[in-house]
Amino acid sequence: GTEFRVASYRFFNAYAYPGVYAVTARADNTTVTVGPGPANVAFQPGGGVDSQGAGTVVLNEGDVLQVASASGGDPTGASVVSDKPVQVIGAHECTF
Repeated sequence: GTEFRVASYRFFNAYAYPGVYAVTARADNTTVTVGPGPANVAFQPGGGVDSQGAGTVVLNEGDVLQVASASGGDPTGASVVSDKPVQVIGAHECTF
């Protein structure tokens, strides 16, 4: 699809494990725009995504953009919109 809401898990402070989501492109020159969820949470900046969880990135077929929460953050509810179909997977480094 081209429009998603992320389902993930909060940053686990005891061991510094972030909640994450990954976007995988199926075609070259796929423009992906990500935005933060409904809560004002922190993200680890990088790969074209800022510390608020917002950014626009161009991916080629097979490229993966991984977005991770920062301390106290939860990527659940973040938005992903693309101009071509992508795959979005919510995950966590470790949960019990």
